[in-house]
Amino acid sequence: MNKENFEYVFKQCLIASGDPKARLNPNQKQAKFDVEGAGQRWSLKTESGDSMSRNMVKVEKLTEALWIRESPTAEDCARNILEKVVPRLLDYDRIIVLRALRDDALITYSIEEIPQDVIYAALNQTRPEVFSKGVRGGKEAKSFGANYFKVDGGHRLFRMLLDTSVEKVRIWYTLEECLHHGYWTLPASTPTEVSEFAKPESVALPPQRDLQHGETSQEELPF
Repeated sequence: MNKENFEYVFKQCLIASGDPKARLNPNQKQAKFDVEGAGQRWSLKTESGDSMSRNMVKVEKLTEALWIRESPTAEDCARNILEKVVPRLLDYDRIIVLRALRDDALITYSIEEIPQDVIYAALNQTRPEVFSKGVRGGKEAKSFGANYFKVDGGHRLFRMLLDTSVEKVRIWYTLEECLHHGYWTLPASTPTEVSEFAKPESVALPPQRDLQHGETSQEELPF
């Protein structure tokens, strides 16, 4: 699944929905949004693979972080999150993740939104004590990780990993806390003729939050 294709299609959807000035970001060195349109700056992510979690939405790269290897303590990690990651989140207004879940001959795509204001507020409260290194096979991991919980003391919102192997900040966001915008299913090998599409009798859908008929959990996308 190609992120550049997703960005282009998303931009075209914004144009078709009434914003002829929708555009791709011409300079990501200045600001990290991917697409601008409908009065919003959009950060677009993709997720696919056989090991996809059915409970968490994975963002492979929230941001690059060359400073990770120079952050040997929890205090260093907390300081750099506040000084380098939190300001980057102000470069965009919405975070959209396109997920692709393959089940035999079918692929189900879903669009989930990670609430930008929620993740911004959580990271803006980062403290050194949230960071630790896990232990595997009796050996301490090389990378620091941290869990972030709901403000009211409830369950975990997301887990963050400061991955030293690739110098990226990765997160796993709880799926039921995302805003679900819809899904569609296609044959894994897409036919060239639309008439060849066949609606499957049953499809393994990505997990959904329990909503009553007619109930919605989020603001609609502009298209």
